[in-house]
Amino acid sequence: MPTITKAAFGETKEGAPVDLYHLENKHGLKAQIMTFGATLRLMSLPNEQGETVNITLSREILRSIYQRVLLLWRNDWTRG
Repeated sequence: MPTITKAAFGETKEGAPVDLYHLENKHGLKAQIMTFGATLRLMSLPNEQGETVNITLSREILRSIYQRVLLLWRNDWTRG
């Protein structure tokens, strides 16, 4: 059965409360969502070895993906 829990996370500079919701299903998929802008803070799931893997797209991950795509595009372009 899926679980949803709520915890206080902080507050905005105006003093409005910001909560963090933790969601988890029976397969180990986990998510953390902040009420500030409905921000996805974390998404993770177990891999084949049962280890939890963070699959949240962050700036660092996006930069890495962009660099790989750019490299592949350049290689393809120079090959004609």
